Amino acid sequence: MASTELPSNENNTFETNDQSIVMSENQQQQQEEVGTSRKSIFKKIHENKYINILLTQSDRDIRILYLCVFIRQLQYGLLNQILIFYFKELKYNSEKIGVFLSLTLFGDVLLSWVLTWYADSWKRSNIIKLGIILMFINGLTFIIYDKNFTVLLIVSTLGIVGDGSDVGPFKSIEESCMAHLTRKKYRPIIYSWHYLFSSIGFSIGCWVAGTIVDVLIDNQIYTSYLSCYKFIFGVYCGLSLIKLFATQFFSPAVNMNFAYQEDEDYEEQEVPLLEQTVEHMENDTNSSSSCEPFKPTLNLLDPPSQAGNVNLNPPKAIINDLEGTISSRRNNSSTVIPITRDTSQLSKKTINILIKLLVIFMLDSFSYGLITSWIPYYYEKTFLMTYTHLGLLFSVGKIITASTVFPSSMITYAVGPVKATFIVQSISAIFLIAIPLLEFSIGSSISALMGYYATASMDVTPRQILLTDLVDANEITRVMGIVNVGKTLARCLGQLISGYVVQGGFLRYGFIISGSVLMLADIILIVSFVGIDKKVLRHLHKK
Repeated sequence: MASTELPSNENNTFETNDQSIVMSENQQQQQEEVGTSRKSIFKKIHENKYINILLTQSDRDIRILYLCVFIRQLQYGLLNQILIFYFKELKYNSEKIGVFLSLTLFGDVLLSWVLTWYADSWKRSNIIKLGIILMFINGLTFIIYDKNFTVLLIVSTLGIVGDGSDVGPFKSIEESCMAHLTRKKYRPIIYSWHYLFSSIGFSIGCWVAGTIVDVLIDNQIYTSYLSCYKFIFGVYCGLSLIKLFATQFFSPAVNMNFAYQEDEDYEEQEVPLLEQTVEHMENDTNSSSSCEPFKPTLNLLDPPSQAGNVNLNPPKAIINDLEGTISSRRNNSSTVIPITRDTSQLSKKTINILIKLLVIFMLDSFSYGLITSWIPYYYEKTFLMTYTHLGLLFSVGKIITASTVFPSSMITYAVGPVKATFIVQSISAIFLIAIPLLEFSIGSSISALMGYYATASMDVTPRQILLTDLVDANEITRVMGIVNVGKTLARCLGQLISGYVVQGGFLRYGFIISGSVLMLADIILIVSFVGIDKKVLRHLHKK
């Protein structure tokens, strides 16, 4: 019997070993599939157009600018939730609040005019740092001198108080920096990321502010709302210090002007790579007193901002084949030329374009200033919403805004910046008008508000592209400064009128007027600049 059972055991052992081998192979195959799947996912993410351009066309300077706008908008989000209530807690009436908001914006106009006009000669990084210091002083003043309206008014007029719109010189200077560090065809996506970080920061700020106030009151850490508001101003000051620290890492390139020679200025040379290399070596030898062997001008480890200012003008094939770096890909088929001409005069062509743009942008900004600062107040009074609910509402609104950033650039690539702006802003105006008309239902009114947030900022990228494409590279910073000044002046007037509108009990009609003015601005834009789209699309679709 033993002799008959042994073969059976041996067979079972072989079968077990075979099964173990099969299972081991299956597990190995599954692990390989999982690994391949993960690599495939990462590859797809990296090959995504928006992520790829973020990784390959943005350098340290641009990423610091992203961090700065994120923190700044987080600060503005904090103030957006409490600023009106801060003044109401101090027993100021709506007219006085409107005057305060207007005069602070007027101060921003003067500040922006001077700082953006001389930003190139004074260095853009220094202007950004100065603005951050002014924001810190402003926040400190609201904590210490809360009972002195005159001091608050003077300091806020000389400093910067934001409520979500990028007042002050920051936005213009940041956009100018990015325009000089980025080729035209990449600017829509670079600007889209900039605005995405801006929207996320504002969203977090709104949510944090509302939550902080309710937590401090519910846990009786503070017994008055005024103390809670001061605590938030303390957070505001702390964030300014973090932002100031980050700006210490700017490279010299952020202060330089670059002009990008576009692809049509180059004729593709069908010359073998070896001949191109020899030709480049001969040119290098003639232009140098030393007889060193040929070396690529760019270091493979150079960051894009440093590589942008090299004295290199070969055909694009040699850049790709010899260098293969982020900076060389960014400068593909183009030369980066340092601009040395410094003038205080704008060209006649630029002035003509600027006048038309100012009318449009100022109408849009007036519409914004007329109602935006009062939206939290409107929902608190109309629907008796708590601070936490208000913070959550506007946080969600900004998240929705952030989600429309890339669709905005997609529309710009498809139809051009002028048509893109007209389409999204017309829809935005309709939603804005609908908000008070639907106040019989909180759900309907909030839906209209979310629709407004989904479309209100979709014009940011198209307008940036329109402006930087139409204006000469050496005039971008000044022109953006003038546009910012005009927009702030118009918004200042809107804020002034809004105080009287609210005091008279006509806040709901402010939404209707604001939406109508916005629609008017869109009509003027499409009539004045519809032919520009073809030119801009040629730049955007370059390979």
